[in-house]
Amino acid sequence: MAMMKLNICAVIMLTGSAVAAEGFGQTDLTQIAIDPGMFKGGVMDIGEKPNRTTVFCTNCSDRVLLDVILSRSTDGTEERFRTGQTTVQNLEKICKSRDPSCTLKRVEVGPALGWITTYGTNSTVVLFQDGDMLTFRSVSGDAALSLSNARQAIKSIAPQIVGN
Repeated sequence: MAMMKLNICAVIMLTGSAVAAEGFGQTDLTQIAIDPGMFKGGVMDIGEKPNRTTVFCTNCSDRVLLDVILSRSTDGTEERFRTGQTTVQNLEKICKSRDPSCTLKRVEVGPALGWITTYGTNSTVVLFQDGDMLTFRSVSGDAALSLSNARQAIKSIAPQIVGN
């Protein structure tokens, strides 16, 4: 009986991780072209999986990385944001309550929309399209470097994933 429960759990976990994106043009991050040299901070390398790719510095004294995560959003955030029920101002207020240095701005890439936040020395981009969610999490010890890498991801990676 215990083995059967374990097998059922394994099937559920594998099924959950295999859920493909439905709104974006590209559903497998291993199929997009990422030039690690376009990101600042040092010598960069890439670790790739279909739903998560990480660009990371191999020679930095500080941690410098960009996480690219493709997932689903089923909690209604996209709809509330698209309809204006949740505004950039609402989101920024929440963010500032957690970190007074937070800034939040609207971002659009083709039909996908979302926001970019900066807080402390990190930046995060969240884009939604038809239930799909693309997240760029840029981390470093320098706010300007994290923001630069997040903006580069919006410019060079997001269009490959979002499609038309």
